[in-house]
Amino acid sequence: MEKDILKKLKSSLGEIKIKQNEFKREKNKKSQNSIDSLITVLKNNLISNYNLLDYDLYIKSESHNTEFFIHDVESVILKIENKQLEE
Repeated sequence: MEKDILKKLKSSLGEIKIKQNEFKREKNKKSQNSIDSLITVLKNNLISNYNLLDYDLYIKSESHNTEFFIHDVESVILKIENKQLEE
């Protein structure tokens, strides 16, 4: 993965983290559902736009839990960065 694409991946993951924090703080159930729907869309876009299944076959099945998903994407980013350092 190229460095500029990796930078965009990190930025997109940051958006999901922000929305997750908003979700945790929100008390209104309607607003929570709205934020949760947006998070789901963002996660699915992240998986498809950055071909994350090429790096982690199980990332799609873990995407139902946002905390696990964030951890998995961070692991993928670390693997890619380590691989780039080796090259």
